[in-house]
Amino acid sequence: MRIVCLSDTHDSFRDFFVPDGDLLLHAGDLSRRGTRQEVTASADWLRSQSHPHKVNGKN
Repeated sequence: MRIVCLSDTHDSFRDFFVPDGDLLLHAGDLSRRGTRQEVTASADWLRSQSHPHKVNGKN
């Protein structure tokens, strides 16, 4: 199993190269200010990743 970990992307996910893997683990902050627009964009980006399993560690 290949696990890919990201943390504190702060709405800058467009700048990241995310390698392929089986599990994408995101810990820390997804957005800068927590606005609905930022959170929605970050969630959409997470869903668009090809990893079969995804976990957002800051629930």
